[in-house]
Amino acid sequence: MEQRKLHSSRLSEEIREQVSEFFNRESNKSSLITVTRVILSDSLKNASILITVYPIEKESDVMAFCKRRATDIRSYLQKHIKTHHIPFLDFQIDDGEKNRQKIDALLQ
Repeated sequence: MEQRKLHSSRLSEEIREQVSEFFNRESNKSSLITVTRVILSDSLKNASILITVYPIEKESDVMAFCKRRATDIRSYLQKHIKTHHIPFLDFQIDDGEKNRQKIDALLQ
């Protein structure tokens, strides 16, 4: 069980780094896309990629880009991560991080 958690943790971090690299290479640079977390399902077949976007007004454009390029991102991961199975990807805006940033701004 502990081994599985370790593998899941390493895989999550590797996916986060590689998806960030993909965005850095392939996005049009009109917004800053940050991968904040990757949540893997227990079976490791699905991954939720949580992102933040700056400026916030570009969120819908970035989400459309992510959905349009999901297959390309998964192919990129297959080339750059050494694992038997790359999970299917789902992209979501990280509302927790967005709320944390609002609280930080209010406290200043």
